[in-house]
Amino acid sequence: MRKFKILCVILLTTFLVSVFFDLISNMIAGLYLGESTSEVILNSGADYASYLYMDVDANSSLQSSEFINQKDGNRMLVFPHNVSIFDLDACNQNRSFSEKFLYWAIYFMNFLSLIIYIAIIVLFIWVMRVFIKSEVFNRKIVSLLCSIGWLFVILGVLVSLWNLLRIYLVSSEISIVGLEFTYRNVVDWSTIIIGLVVLVNTEIISQATAIKDENDLTI
Repeated sequence: MRKFKILCVILLTTFLVSVFFDLISNMIAGLYLGESTSEVILNSGADYASYLYMDVDANSSLQSSEFINQKDGNRMLVFPHNVSIFDLDACNQNRSFSEKFLYWAIYFMNFLSLIIYIAIIVLFIWVMRVFIKSEVFNRKIVSLLCSIGWLFVILGVLVSLWNLLRIYLVSSEISIVGLEFTYRNVVDWSTIIIGLVVLVNTEIISQATAIKDENDLTI
């Protein structure tokens, strides 16, 4: 049991550190993006719409940019696979009711995903504390882990729908020569798989808990 508690502490610490660095890295990436685009956006003097980190495929009509490798001076061609787009004339767009509804659906999914993400973090910390302070095989642990597993699955489905709607709306409003918006990474498989793995492990712990309870009653 002592070894298991040590592993729980290591897992909890690793999880919290990964969440912290993920947030920090996203903030830094956003700051760099804002710094590199702020001058152009401010000088445009117009309302704009931003479409961040869109997956794209470059086709044969793309006028690829030539860059110089600063290390050795070699010429290089760069083909993008993920782009951020700022529409500087977004104020001129007249969206239909269905498009506005889909945008509101995206905003709602963002909000709901954030709530689920926070709930997963809170439940995970709760589970680790219970693991450290008490026995592993009890009904409280099973209930908490089951909730975490289903929240991961729901989060993965929500993120996938969010990606689908976002790509659909952007591709219906924007067409850039040489670039095609792709649905290749629309499904958030990693989050869904994590949820399923947690649910499978939860079922194993549930069966072990049931056996333990039967043995306690027999004794």
